[in-house]
Amino acid sequence: MKIFTYSLIIIPFIWIGFRVTSAEETEKSIISSKKYRVTYEFNIENSESGYRVTSFLPQNSFRQSVQLQKNDTLSADIQTEKIRGNSLITWKGNSRSDTTITLSFEVKTSSVKYQITDQLAKPSLAGIHPEFTIPSDIIQSTSSKIKALNKDLGISSDSSVMDIIRKSFNFVLDIPSSSISDLTDALTCLQDRECSCNGKSRLLVAMLRHNNIPARMVGGLILNEGSKRTSHAWVEAYIGKQWVPFDALNDHFASLPAYYLKIYEGDEFLITRNTGYQFDYMYHIKEIRKNDYKSSSLLNIWEMIDSGAVPKKPFLLLLLLPLGALIVGIFKNVIGLQTYGVFLPVLLAFAFIEMGATQGLLFFTSIVVCISLMSFPLDKWGILHTPKMIVMLITVAIYSLVCMNIFFKTGWVDPYSTLMFPVIILTMIAEKFARKIDEDSVKEALSIYGQTLLVTMCCMWILSAEIIQHFFITFPEILCSLAGFGLLLGKWIGLRVTEYARFGNFDTKKIEASHVK
Repeated sequence: MKIFTYSLIIIPFIWIGFRVTSAEETEKSIISSKKYRVTYEFNIENSESGYRVTSFLPQNSFRQSVQLQKNDTLSADIQTEKIRGNSLITWKGNSRSDTTITLSFEVKTSSVKYQITDQLAKPSLAGIHPEFTIPSDIIQSTSSKIKALNKDLGISSDSSVMDIIRKSFNFVLDIPSSSISDLTDALTCLQDRECSCNGKSRLLVAMLRHNNIPARMVGGLILNEGSKRTSHAWVEAYIGKQWVPFDALNDHFASLPAYYLKIYEGDEFLITRNTGYQFDYMYHIKEIRKNDYKSSSLLNIWEMIDSGAVPKKPFLLLLLLPLGALIVGIFKNVIGLQTYGVFLPVLLAFAFIEMGATQGLLFFTSIVVCISLMSFPLDKWGILHTPKMIVMLITVAIYSLVCMNIFFKTGWVDPYSTLMFPVIILTMIAEKFARKIDEDSVKEALSIYGQTLLVTMCCMWILSAEIIQHFFITFPEILCSLAGFGLLLGKWIGLRVTEYARFGNFDTKKIEASHVK
């Protein structure tokens, strides 16, 4: 048994090591860099009178490198130019038939994070383009409303740069986001207390410029795999003699993740065109993985994902569920925590990853409370277990639909993410919670519920790590090692961590001797 167990653990690691060392060119880190192929696709119909489409192109910088690929539009007159530091490309043409303009480029991006200290001096405006310091029609930085907002936030002429930026950023971050597609100026965002990324960015720029901190909007794409029609806008502030990014929609303070692609600077539109024809557009994004480990793999999961045959998320659930179960087993058998089930915390962790930790906790807890309160009258009426579960299941489904409608209207949570919560699992844990109250006490039920959430959050923290996800998809043979660790865990006979306070002082040798006598 021991030989079999240790073989399960060791052999996959040996095989993984062989795959890595035998690869012709290995990466220094599994996720050391991000590389994507981005394709602009513009569809034009009924353009007999002529069309003109202009878009920005991303440029090379210290955090992104760009390589243009083939342009598949042969009938168009193509012009490129530089304006205000941006690179533009324009297509012109006449066509009686439908025309599709496509332009592809490969980008390699990296994350960036800046350190801002309280001692940082206010930037000098010398050499800064006036455009980034003065108000405009839609960035009303000298408005009395912006001045009053400054006063409400406790920002004064004596405030440090860090204090100004942090208070301004947090204020805009707390404004609920919406999917408004219309242009939203700074004051409208301030008045409505609801705006999209462009409205939030203009308001933050206005607040910073009001305090003599040069700021500008920038635009680009969030490089999530798939096809989309939406671009994204964020802010750059000139502090410490460099432009520092801030995204008050997705909470990136003086930082940008690797999947952000900067395309232009300034308050611009990514696409402009003339009228008189039907026009549609799409951005296609594909992550490029140079992974020579795949050539030695018996099970090439990346090939199935990249081909589009199977989405990535089902693979992640299938591969990481055993890891999550092992984590729960360690918490239960070694540490001594109690949870409602073994797989339930793992499934909840996946739902929290999709929905967000705060939103997931509130949504999940509200359902548990609702079903638990509902359980009392059902028990009092003597309803049998199976019909009781049916009623609870229907209640959870209705409650989830109501929440999805609220999330859709407020934009607080992606409504799709609520579907990641297994409805039957929510019903079961709520029923277990209510039964625990009947059998023991409210205190005991809440204690186990709290421990379940603690284990869930730990699973979420581990399973959401991109390096863990990438490793398991690249090396699925690691599942055999997890089976070996599970067998070792099954042989654990020592005290649990939480039991040392009660039994740690016992002399086990004396106890054994007394049994012998």
